[in-house]
Amino acid sequence: MYRDTNANCSQWCPRMDLTSSEKGEYKIALDAPGMKKEDFDLVFDRGILTIKGEKKRSTQGDNEIRHLSERGYGQFARQFVFKNVDGDKISAVYKNGTLTVTAPRVVFAEPRLVKVEYASA
Repeated sequence: MYRDTNANCSQWCPRMDLTSSEKGEYKIALDAPGMKKEDFDLVFDRGILTIKGEKKRSTQGDNEIRHLSERGYGQFARQFVFKNVDGDKISAVYKNGTLTVTAPRVVFAEPRLVKVEYASA
């Protein structure tokens, strides 16, 4: 089970998809073109996966005046609460402008009835 605790974005928030597979893993695909892998911080603590980053505005030349700016920039943070993820096996790859985070699910044992035995003294 997962829950997105909502986006914490100053001016810009990358779009993302969250999927799960039959292999038993969640995948987060986060679109962040123009960033570098060093621009991301991922932390998994007590069932909460936090993805933070910052897309910096490209510098303009001394003689350039910006007339229009539609591309988003700034810091962002997304948090996901997972109840069944193996935190030691979470991985992240940044390629072609997309950060892909893979979080394998933990398979819990099926519930079973435990029989209480009588112990003689």
